[in-house]
Amino acid sequence: MINYYTFFTHNQLGAEKQDVDSLYLNEYFHVNYNNWYNNLNWTQNLGNRWKIIWANSFSINADDINSMVRNQHEVPVTFDGPVFWMNNKIFDYTNTTDNLQSRLVLEKKFNHLNAIRFGGEYDYDHTAISYNQNPINYHDNYGALFAESDIYFTNDFMLKAGVRGER
Repeated sequence: MINYYTFFTHNQLGAEKQDVDSLYLNEYFHVNYNNWYNNLNWTQNLGNRWKIIWANSFSINADDINSMVRNQHEVPVTFDGPVFWMNNKIFDYTNTTDNLQSRLVLEKKFNHLNAIRFGGEYDYDHTAISYNQNPINYHDNYGALFAESDIYFTNDFMLKAGVRGER
């Protein structure tokens, strides 16, 4: 059986209000957000109570956040001299993240609810951030192999035991 699920989200929000530190300036704040998520799963019975499960997800996220101070003519302003600290209200922040996750599991069911599973998983993440044109990039690769079991002694008492190796 193959299952696929996806969704896309887009949102824009902007607000402008009078600056609390000035009678003639306005603070402007704008957010632009996009996210696309995908999930693909495949499950197949192999016979003799064996099953294979392959699960994958991929998402892309993009955020763009801007804040500025504008005059009454909606022209952005910057500050120096004794009010230089007002520049802290002015920033551009962008963040894009790509994430991929994949997991492959081989499962054997025994009598009652007992089972043993073997598998592996992989996770990739890339994040690119920029704050006022100062970039920060983050990459991560993660992999693991595992074996685990479900051992039922009674319907109310069971043991889940396993080993896992990660890199």
